[in-house]
Amino acid sequence: MFCQFCGTALEEGALCHCEDAVGARSNSQKPKEASPKMPTIKRREIPTQILLTFITCGIYGIYWRYCILSDIYNLLGEPNTAVTDIILTIVTCGIFALYLYYKIGSKLMQLRIKRGLTPKDDSVVFLLLACISMEIVADCIIQSFLNNEFA
Repeated sequence: MFCQFCGTALEEGALCHCEDAVGARSNSQKPKEASPKMPTIKRREIPTQILLTFITCGIYGIYWRYCILSDIYNLLGEPNTAVTDIILTIVTCGIFALYLYYKIGSKLMQLRIKRGLTPKDDSVVFLLLACISMEIVADCIIQSFLNNEFA
C-alpha cells in the first residue's frame, strides 16, 4: 500500500505523515457548515384560486390576498401584518388596497434582490391594476412570481 500523495510505501492500515496527507485528513474531519436554506412557500395553483374567487363572489379572493401577503412577509423575515392590511382594506372600502398593491410591488422587488435576481419594480403596474379594479390580475402576477421563485 502506498500514500496517494507522496508515494511512500505504507504498512496495511498505516497513515502517512506527509504534509498533504495530514492536510487532507484534517480537511475531511472539519464539520461541514449547513448551507443557508432559502424559505419556501406553499404552491398555489392560479386557475384554482381564480375559480374559487369567482365561485365565492370574491370572498376567497380576500383569503388569497391574505395568503400572498403572509408569504411575502415571511419570505422577507418581516413582522406579518397581513391581517391588519386586509382589515384596513375592508374598513376603507378598498382605498387602502391601492397603497397595499403599491407596497406589494416594492416588497417583491426586495424579494428579487434577496434572491439575487435583477431588481424590477412592479409597484406602479400593481397600483394601476388596482385602480381599474383588476386586482385579480395583480394577484395572479404576484402568485406566479411567488410560485416560480419560492414554491
